[in-house]
Amino acid sequence: MHKKTLVNTRQLEHLLRNTLIPLSQNGADVHLFDIPPRSMQKMEIKEFNARALRKRHELKPYPGYYCWPEENVNSIEVPVLGCVYQGQIDYEVHTPPGTKGKRWVIPVKQGTFFMVRPGVPFTAGKTKENSVEYTRCVLFHLRRDGVNLRSFTMDKDDLWQHPYFFFPDTEPHLLGERLLHELQKTHQFSRTIVHHYLLLILLLIQRNAGSQKLFSVGDDGDIVPLEAGTNPLVKEAAVNNEVRMAIDFIYEHLGDSQLNCQQVAAHTGISERHLNRLFTQNMSRPLFQFVQQQRLERAHDLLQNPTLSIQQVGAYCGFPVLSHFSAWFRKHQKCSPREYRTRMGQLFGGNLQVMAKNINYLVKNKAQHPQLA
Repeated sequence: MHKKTLVNTRQLEHLLRNTLIPLSQNGADVHLFDIPPRSMQKMEIKEFNARALRKRHELKPYPGYYCWPEENVNSIEVPVLGCVYQGQIDYEVHTPPGTKGKRWVIPVKQGTFFMVRPGVPFTAGKTKENSVEYTRCVLFHLRRDGVNLRSFTMDKDDLWQHPYFFFPDTEPHLLGERLLHELQKTHQFSRTIVHHYLLLILLLIQRNAGSQKLFSVGDDGDIVPLEAGTNPLVKEAAVNNEVRMAIDFIYEHLGDSQLNCQQVAAHTGISERHLNRLFTQNMSRPLFQFVQQQRLERAHDLLQNPTLSIQQVGAYCGFPVLSHFSAWFRKHQKCSPREYRTRMGQLFGGNLQVMAKNINYLVKNKAQHPQLA
């Protein structure tokens, strides 16, 4: 296969606005890549015996991303949301290491979404049973610190690998976990709830696609701003490599209550004093202040999600004790987390709060209203 690059941020926004969001609004089918895989609709999923997966190789892009080259499958320790928006393709799901070897081949048609449970090995493309015609697909890795976008086009033996994007937003991961939980209810899940969660995730991704928080991800996993001066976290493209490493580590561990400057410095391989000097030069603030600012920004974002309790928001920002979170937030924001949530009002012009209320209503009343499922 040979590789080419396509797609830019404008095309991403166009794809979300004109294709993915309308599909979710119109009730597109959603497959669940679990062990075993299943779907919202009746379909033929082929099952085969296979050699059990053994040694795994960790890939560079970020922690928890593994591959098995001989079987040509990979897994990631976060939820994955995907959509085949042109053509059709067969996806292959494999049992994880330590279990009896089996694999499943799932035909994914145009206009179909799929969710992959964390840790489930899967792949797309030619299988032993089928070849691939012209197909276009997009994947969103719903990381705890943000979203990785990966997309590709396949045409028989040709692969066009599009640029990777990343944006630091924690809400899609939380919604992805809720969507997975709903899909795993097998015959008891609600299609309405599934599509509400799906639509919320895509709306959040659309908002970020048009923002100035979008990063480019290189083949080596380095996260860099798309253009100098466009990212509020990195003021210029030529930021010191140790600072980039530190920023990536901080985003990955913001929810860790034990995160401190000494840990960040140890990860970058330089002294805390030197790293602090680099942050002051590159980011116009010391390392400790940068960490506090990122926690505060994450708190601001999460408090606008009405489906999360104040205690959950605190835990995701590194404060498992609610009173500690409230005191810290009040010190920086001059108001309590609850007061800030009330002051900010409704997100998305009220749509997010309305959807959250609808979801809670559906969950509580599904037994009385089976037609909702």
